[in-house]
Amino acid sequence: MKSEINKALILAAGMGSRLNDEKTPKPLKKLLGVPLLARTILTLEQAGISDFYVVIGYKGEQIKQGIEKFLKGRVAINWIENPDWKLPNGHSVLAAKDHIKENFIMTMSDHLFTPDTINKLRTSYAQKGGDLHLAVDFNPSVHHDIDDATKVEVQEDKIFNIGKKIPKYHAYDTGVFLVTPRLFEALDKAYAEKGKVELSDGVRTLCEEKQAYVVDIEQNLWFDIDLPKEFKIGEKLLLKSLIKPTDGIIAKNLNRHVSLFFSKYLARTCLTPNMVTVLTFFIALYCAYIVTQGGYLNFLIGGILFQLTSILDGCDGELARVKFQSSQYGAWIDTIFDNLSYVLTLLGISIGCYRTESIPDIFHQVGFGALILGLIIFPTFYIYLQLNNRKASLLDVDYGIERMSPLAQKAFKFVYLLGKRDLFALLFMFMAIFGILEYGIFYSAIIFVGLILMITRAFIIAASKKK
Repeated sequence: MKSEINKALILAAGMGSRLNDEKTPKPLKKLLGVPLLARTILTLEQAGISDFYVVIGYKGEQIKQGIEKFLKGRVAINWIENPDWKLPNGHSVLAAKDHIKENFIMTMSDHLFTPDTINKLRTSYAQKGGDLHLAVDFNPSVHHDIDDATKVEVQEDKIFNIGKKIPKYHAYDTGVFLVTPRLFEALDKAYAEKGKVELSDGVRTLCEEKQAYVVDIEQNLWFDIDLPKEFKIGEKLLLKSLIKPTDGIIAKNLNRHVSLFFSKYLARTCLTPNMVTVLTFFIALYCAYIVTQGGYLNFLIGGILFQLTSILDGCDGELARVKFQSSQYGAWIDTIFDNLSYVLTLLGISIGCYRTESIPDIFHQVGFGALILGLIIFPTFYIYLQLNNRKASLLDVDYGIERMSPLAQKAFKFVYLLGKRDLFALLFMFMAIFGILEYGIFYSAIIFVGLILMITRAFIIAASKKK
């Protein structure tokens, strides 16, 4: 099929003089712990690219060794030497002419983009054909250097003109292309006429032939890193892209801001997401221990620590995404430790209530009842996920929400809201501050009863599908 394009050409031959120094060539400079070139390669890998061609020139051997050391064999790379790396970038593209005979994705080593942009290019090519599809931004953010950006004049959905100084334009070139080998022919033609060739010369030739299309990236991230100050902007944009649409109101407006601050610095260390998960779990264990001692001060410390674990719980996922270290194993560890820390904290509160004479017996009874429910519920969820080949997330359970009555849907959303860790962790902390943490036991009991009803419904739906 036309859309099955799994080759990519990455241009990394130039000096990058505005960012280069004597020790580290630009493609090896790290952004949130990942070299720029490696970030480009791994983003393409996430988009389904499996065949990589990288054109190198300036300090090429150092770049090759640095990237292969960082990637540790994760992907195989075809390295292409461009002896004319001092000439315009069209020569780097032509250096790959004898290596690539099929349609391919093309980009630079210093451009940030998302896997979804690659999928948009594939879709556009599958629908329209042509020889070139360029990802463009019609509404760039204030972070972009518009004066230095390559502009694109668009007529209908095709490129009419392209360049940095064109008088009329509608969009901005993001530096990500899907092209056919016809681009090589267009560059050869321009080279024969001029003696040297820019990539934009080949693009203009395909424009004249009405074979060059634009693809709107819409809200997808893109950024071109040329200057030292743009590293901080790139970090900011990458971190912002880690905010998930499923974040609760507390996570979105409070926890995520703090966790992203931590993740920015954690990304520069050798810590892995799984290490952060384990570290967070140990903090949760201490939280569970301290509340077993009972009394206002211990409950206060426990409440604050529980809120801290809720914030840190976002760091492992952020770190996994920004450093391309996500794994199914890590997702399971995160989910299990997350819920286990909740059950242990509840156990600790129950024991702490028992040790505090001023707390009525009803809290002891409800507390241990809620604990038993928790010990039943979470393993049951994991059994469901395993039996139904689901991911390691309670969000991946089919509750049949669309088949519920309006009233049941409202009840489900209410229980779901109460069960969001960002909300109940913050409430637990405030309960501890006001000296009423024991009421968190009743809160947990309400959540667990709702969860039992929800997982029971999920099992019934799963069973009905298998009949």
